[in-house]
Amino acid sequence: MTAMLRIGRAARWLACFAVVVAVAPSATAVADQKGGQNLVGKFLVATAGMTDPRFAETVIYVCDHTATGAMGIVVNRPVKRVPTAELMDDLGLPDDGATGEVMLHYGGPVEVDRAFVLHSSDYDRDDANDIADGIRLSSDPTVFEDIAAGRGPDQSLVALGYAGWGPAQLDIEVAAGVWEVAPADLGLLFDPDAGGQWDRILDRDGFDI
Repeated sequence: MTAMLRIGRAARWLACFAVVVAVAPSATAVADQKGGQNLVGKFLVATAGMTDPRFAETVIYVCDHTATGAMGIVVNRPVKRVPTAELMDDLGLPDDGATGEVMLHYGGPVEVDRAFVLHSSDYDRDDANDIADGIRLSSDPTVFEDIAAGRGPDQSLVALGYAGWGPAQLDIEVAAGVWEVAPADLGLLFDPDAGGQWDRILDRDGFDI
């Protein structure tokens, strides 16, 4: 069974997030990119300079940031609450004994048919990727099977798709003022009121954007 799960209903579940051509700052708009910081484990908070409506007022948790590019998960765009059994069925996984519901989030415009789980580090498996400060990222079938069986992580966020940047692109956008960088914490990342995270981070950190 492949670890790269793909979900057939993603196009319907995420229909409200139509793909729009991104308008990103060009490299020539930024004079100097030296000394860029590693943003893994940080929140990116969209500012008024964000002209791509897919990312307006979003909060992104950065999972990877290297010289070859960056990857993160939008964490404040809850889309739909679905029965856990329905999610398992659409992932092509056994749904026997699956109970409860799962809130699905729009994780970003890249590979929206792929499912990811950001979760707390109490869920300790070899296939989970450590990010920072007790937060991990998984996409292996096992994490979904464990969530369905009630033995998953204490705190989790299930996302469809992710946000991606090419080499130096994220550094350029941050330097251009498209994003503010903020500390991430478990309380905000897994807050049930995910749709209000952007406002709460602005209030917490005093950003004037």
